[in-house]
Amino acid sequence: MSKPKISIPIIDDAIAGLLKQLFPNVKVYSNPNQQGTDLPAFFIQHMPHSVITKQVGEMYNRKLFTDLVYMDEYNLTDTDDKYLYVAETLDANLELFPVVEDGVTFYMRTLDRTWSVELEALHYKFHLEFRTTISKAEEERMLIIQEFNLKLKEQGNGKK
Repeated sequence: MSKPKISIPIIDDAIAGLLKQLFPNVKVYSNPNQQGTDLPAFFIQHMPHSVITKQVGEMYNRKLFTDLVYMDEYNLTDTDDKYLYVAETLDANLELFPVVEDGVTFYMRTLDRTWSVELEALHYKFHLEFRTTISKAEEERMLIIQEFNLKLKEQGNGKK
């Protein structure tokens, strides 16, 4: 049996499945939605400072920073209580989560989990580290993203 290929869509499906199990009445979106969002809702977002580095052979080490954004109706009297409940439920259930690929179940560990409330939304942030293979097209796209992130970082440090 070959090792399953870990990809962002597979991880997103696993996270969405866990969220639907924990919060059955909450919609889960894999991309930020501009219109037609049914609240309460989760949004699975990956941060632009994620990193991928070449390993031996065809393997890559990937560090994927993720922000689970939970939103509910604004100005409810119990909004803070709901956010606290969601954060505590995620804390209790998201350290390890199951991922299924090609009939193989394995567990991914979340690292550096933190949460905060910003702009009327709960942001539950963590990162994943895993080894994977990627296609040539994805490899080229990741190199472009890394170069762009490096330029942004240099500009932030006053270098042009």
